[in-house]
Amino acid sequence: AGRVGWWVGLRPSTPAPAPSGEPEPRTAAAGFRRLGRRSTDASRGPVDRRPAPRSPKGWTRVTTLPHPARIGLLMFEFSRFYPADYARGRDFVADLDRFLARLPSGWRYGVEIRNPTFLQPEHFQTLARHRVAHVFNQWQDMPPVTEQLNLPGSRTAPDFLAARFLLACGRSYEEAVRRFSPYDRVREADPASRAAGAALIEEVLASRGARQGFLYVNNRL
Repeated sequence: AGRVGWWVGLRPSTPAPAPSGEPEPRTAAAGFRRLGRRSTDASRGPVDRRPAPRSPKGWTRVTTLPHPARIGLLMFEFSRFYPADYARGRDFVADLDRFLARLPSGWRYGVEIRNPTFLQPEHFQTLARHRVAHVFNQWQDMPPVTEQLNLPGSRTAPDFLAARFLLACGRSYEEAVRRFSPYDRVREADPASRAAGAALIEEVLASRGARQGFLYVNNRL
């Protein structure tokens, strides 16, 4: 059946109680609201896409999913931060370091960020110290994956890599929906993204089994 890929979208959030009858979130960074979760197991299709409840405190508590052997990669997607959230990128890196240190072992973790100015050596070094992958991401306000691949130290996990191809650079989600709906044909080629994806696949194949790859492509790219 293959392994399932999960992502957890996180953004700053004020505390709020879980709706009556809702289960506790199975994976959450406390103090951040989880925006959604998704299975990418092709044999099953998307599952369990309800909004998740918000967790109440700081970056100190993490609860976990069962059966890590069935999860190929668990990704933490951090929405774009603003100066009111973090005045300096190093403050985010410090919090991220503390958060990653508390994650349970036995999982493949990836971190996706939406602030291009955070793509600094200190960020990559923190991920590498915890053996967590930087998720190369093609998104509205991020540099192209082709550029991210050339950043020194960007391969932060020793035995796997990850990428998400979501939106063309400079294109909003709403614009992509208008352009590509109803998603019944190829309406626009993206040679650069194809080349980046191919380069990642070739890198995995060249490792001869020493490294695995997790690539996800959205239909709004």
